[in-house]
Amino acid sequence: MAVIIEAPAGPSVGSSKNIDDLFASSPLFMQSLPEGEENDAVAALQSLAYDGTPDEIALNFKEHGNDCFSVKQYREAIGFYTQGIDVKPDDKALFEVLYVNRAACNLALKNNRKVLHDCSAALELNPRSVKALYRSSLALLALEQHVEAIDCCERALAIPGGAGNKPVQTLLATVRERQEKADRKHVESTERARREKEGALALNLAFGVRGIHVQKTSSPPDNPYPPHFDEECVPEDSMSSIPLYQPPSPWIAPSPEAPLIFPVFLLYPSHGQSDLISLFEENTAFADHLDAIFATPPPWDTARAYRPSNVVVYCETAYGRLLKIPRKMALRSVFEAARGQEGKGQDGVVLKDGLLSFVVLVKGEEEKAWVAEAKKKQQIQSTS
Repeated sequence: MAVIIEAPAGPSVGSSKNIDDLFASSPLFMQSLPEGEENDAVAALQSLAYDGTPDEIALNFKEHGNDCFSVKQYREAIGFYTQGIDVKPDDKALFEVLYVNRAACNLALKNNRKVLHDCSAALELNPRSVKALYRSSLALLALEQHVEAIDCCERALAIPGGAGNKPVQTLLATVRERQEKADRKHVESTERARREKEGALALNLAFGVRGIHVQKTSSPPDNPYPPHFDEECVPEDSMSSIPLYQPPSPWIAPSPEAPLIFPVFLLYPSHGQSDLISLFEENTAFADHLDAIFATPPPWDTARAYRPSNVVVYCETAYGRLLKIPRKMALRSVFEAARGQEGKGQDGVVLKDGLLSFVVLVKGEEEKAWVAEAKKKQQIQSTS
């Protein structure tokens, strides 16, 4: 959006380089006196910049500031407007213009707090300064202070004759749109945090209901498939698809009894291999997955021994017990079986870093050898 600024009438000053050269060579605006020359005359000329009444001096600085602004020399323009302000002209309208023009420069340089300072000074001189209110609103918008920016626009439009100010109307519409987006983003962020917190609590309760032992290591592996509730089996008001902003009904966390989906590692220790079942719904049986995995012999099974009907699944519980899992047993039933007998402390399946692990073996000698080795390790650990 273009910034409106009072600029003097007259011929164009030219390029920014030309105006730099012009001011640098003019005795009135030299920053330092040239070496090796007679400087009395130059110093006298420089003093002419402050020759005249305060209003005449301030007007001169304002015009030079406008020249700089017209070629986007904003810092130089600020210098001239500041010198005009320091003169403290008697003409309040001129004083106000110097402040609002310096505010325009600071807007271009994104010095938004300085813009507010200058516009505040201008409004003290003229509470009906539409430009000061307009530029204040632009700076406040950049600072994401939407309520204050709207107030400035509304005050500008309430000034007699200001109701039809198109730039202010356009800015007000922009600020209101930004405020609505910011409010929506805040609501969504707050609601997302609430759902994550309550969802995590519900998930932990669900683990407890199933007797699952949760373990976390200091360096967990990346897990793109964390345990979660089955979206197809939860009530509508517990679905993640419910909008965060203005939902038709408040989101509530699923019941701990709602079905869960887990990532499951199937380990083949005799071959140093494994498979990841990323979405194992707890009410499905192991046979469903084993039939799919071994429909085609894996490349490492050169003996073609791993067939759905020729393998067995084992689970090691938190207390070190080995459970032999029937092919047609559902994962939820495994959780129940792993609990152990009442009165002996609650055992259970281990969920380590969000993953369940089970061992798959070929029936017969491979199974017997692994079980014997596992029991031997347990005995060593129990006596150490």
